[in-house]
Amino acid sequence: MMTDFKDEFGTPYMKPRIEIQSEKKLIGKRVRISFSDDKTVEFWKSFSSRKNVIKNSINSDLYAIDIYDDPHFLSISIR
Repeated sequence: MMTDFKDEFGTPYMKPRIEIQSEKKLIGKRVRISFSDDKTVEFWKSFSSRKNVIKNSINSDLYAIDIYDDPHFLSISIR
């Protein structure tokens, strides 16, 4: 993890980057959660326990895609 970038409080963070990748096919699960009722750990455990049923997997990478309904997140600046 690259942590040679720091925010205004001195907290290290990874430098965001955009990469062009070859086409990928994703499979997964969907859940609606909130910050006040965060069930992220339970959700990942339920998915991880079923990874072995995926046929022809080319690697063990896992991806999370988060979509936020609350427009509050639009005000966050990304460096």
